[in-house]
Amino acid sequence: IKLKEIKKARAKNMLFTLLFLQFIYGFFISNIFMLKRFEPGVEKSFVQEVKVALADKNKMGAAITNIAKYSPTGYDMTAYIEADPRICFFCNFLKHVGAGYWANQISTPPSLENLRNKGSATAVRLSPFFSYIQQLKGENKYSTYEDAQLGFIRKYKVDFVIVEKGAPIPPGILKISKEIIEDPYSKTKLIILDNKQ
Repeated sequence: IKLKEIKKARAKNMLFTLLFLQFIYGFFISNIFMLKRFEPGVEKSFVQEVKVALADKNKMGAAITNIAKYSPTGYDMTAYIEADPRICFFCNFLKHVGAGYWANQISTPPSLENLRNKGSATAVRLSPFFSYIQQLKGENKYSTYEDAQLGFIRKYKVDFVIVEKGAPIPPGILKISKEIIEDPYSKTKLIILDNKQ
């Protein structure tokens, strides 16, 4: 009986030791990864690359949200309750790049027709890109959504676009891109534009 109890006690101690070691290992690994990242969830190396790339650029950029993440059917949704186009959550890392850097959403719905939530509609209406589209329509100069994105970029001398993971990059923007930097962790992309094209 004593031998059985000793074996049980040893097995119990071994189990506790293994669980403790697993906890220490997990804690150590997670802290190593945390040291490599900033609070917004991007790698520090990405932020350093962005700092260099944006050093002599206009501090106002543009941002493209992954609409499918909020609604698989596109703009006929209430996604902008969570994704206010005046706020770019995946652009938070810009505050670590330097003072004054920010990005305007250029993936807002082109109209308010299918936005059933009043808060969403107000947020969209107040976004600079939506206002720009309405201005083009009022002057009979609106042709396509992609042309409006490019027009907005040129009008405001936008030098960079931040693209959320999974969002398609419009062909027109790809055409004028000079460099694309991707964060290995969040898969957020920073596109440096060549506005002389």
